[in-house]
Formats: sequence, C-alpha cells, structure tokens
Amino acid sequence: MQTGLQLHRLFAMILLNCHPTAPHTLWNTHKAKICDDLARTLDHDYPHINQTEEVVYDFGLYLVEKILLKSEKRLQNFPEMPRWIGNWELIENNFILQEQLQYDVVELQATVQRNVESFNEEQRAVYDAVMASVEGEEKHVFFLHSAGGGGKTYVCNTIAAAVHAWRRVALCVASSGIASLLLDGGWTSHSRFHIPINIDETSRCKIKKNDFLHRTLELTDIIIWDEAPMQHRFSIDAVDRTLRDILGHDLPFGGISILFGGDFRQTLPVVPKGSHEQIVGASIRQSSFWPRVHLYHLKTNM
Repeated sequence: MQTGLQLHRLFAMILLNCHPTAPHTLWNTHKAKICDDLARTLDHDYPHINQTEEVVYDFGLYLVEKILLKSEKRLQNFPEMPRWIGNWELIENNFILQEQLQYDVVELQATVQRNVESFNEEQRAVYDAVMASVEGEEKHVFFLHSAGGGGKTYVCNTIAAAVHAWRRVALCVASSGIASLLLDGGWTSHSRFHIPINIDETSRCKIKKNDFLHRTLELTDIIIWDEAPMQHRFSIDAVDRTLRDILGHDLPFGGISILFGGDFRQTLPVVPKGSHEQIVGASIRQSSFWPRVHLYHLKTNM
C-alpha cells in the first residue's frame, strides 16, 4: 500500500533501473492503481477538465515523465510506452490559462442556450457571425456599435461563455475599470496586455515571448474589447502590432478573432488640450485595420 506519488516514483524507478522488456504492458496492467488518486486531484485542481478514464491516465503519464526528467529521460526513451497528449505542462504552470479554463462547462452551456434563445434578430446576427469566425479558418475583426440598453454586454458575455464552454480561451477586456467589471472574467486592456502608459504610434506592449501571457495568446480564440472608442488608437495599434509579432502572423491581431464594442456618441479618447482634429485622429476608426472591420449595430432598446 503506497500513495499515488510513491507509486509514480516506483514506476519511474523500474523504467530507469530495471530495464523491463515490455514497459507498456507493465503500465497497462497497473495504471489503474498507479493513477487511483488522480481523479480526486483533477477534480480539486482542474475542475474545468472533463474527467474521463483516458484523461486520468494521460495525467498519470505526465506525472511519471516529470520524475523521469530529473534523470534526463522521457517516456519516448522506453519502447512502446504511451506518451501524454494533454496540455498539462502549460495548464499546471500558467495561472492566466488556469483562470481561463476554470469554468463550469455544464452551467455555461445552459446559459448560452438560454441567452441565444432570448436574442433578437440584431443580437443573433452578431452572435452567429462572431462564432463563425471563431470556428472557421478565416478570422475577422468585428465592431459592435450599441447605445446603452442595447444588450451589447449581454451578447459579449454570451459569446465568451460559448467559447469557454468549449474549454477554449476568450480574453475579455475593457478600456475602463468599471466597464471591465461588467464582463465575465474581464480585465482592463492596459492590465491584460501590458500596454505602456506613455504611448506613441510605434509603441509595443510589454509581452515577452514564451511567457505565460504569450502562451495563453497562442491558444486564444477570441478577444472581446468593450468601450473601444474611448481608447486611444495608439494603444489598440500597439496590441495589434505586438500580436502580429509574437504570434508570427501578419494578420490583424495576429490572426485572433476580435470583437470590439462601444458607442462613438459617448466618451472619445482624451487628448489633453487637443484640437478637434487631434481627437478625431486618436479614434480607433483611424487605425490601419479599420477598413477590414465588420460593423454591426444594436438599435433596439432592450
């Protein structure tokens, strides 16, 4: 009788020192006992992951390989041993990604179904177009123009919930702190993307290659950015420029689908002592990607 960790170490020790002729047979015979406690571990630490028998065994293989790595060995060094296929390494260490995946999938699916059934025609058109971009090969940039009461936040949260229900990443940001509180899992754009405070037309975000945020962005299906009209276009252009660079795609925002939201009749970017022309020049409508934006309107007061 041993704990799960001790059994993992014992199995790794056998692989390293006893040279079994059929290590995969040894694993298949004893994996149920070796991984006996992992279902509870997954339930506690990774509640977002759908627990199947295959997932539990895959996590067990990952833990065994972590022990082998201390001796500079991997599972592939042992003939016919199966290899883990999940994103365990990324999930275990990346707190940003863990935050994105820690959702109750069943609850989200019910929420999405309920919300979509309540959409009017304008809201449904936006939802269908954005989700088609997320699921399809060709990614698009959208702008959802809506006055207060048009249901813009309702649609944005439903889209984010639909993506999270697939156990995928939807980053929700807003240009102001108050607006970010209305988005599920929302952050301010400056905080999430490390946008510099002092910014110009050549600025880039302070995102390092291979850090947690970069790894999360590589798995991101959509960015939802509320109250975009009040953000200076230099900030939005800096995010666009940075994502193109770190993701290696010369497409708007590195090929990630993005949904902007807001109302140009409300607060525009603040330009201290700026003229009318300078304020207009600071608008997102002056960004280079704007001609490629798919524009939608919510005109019905909900």
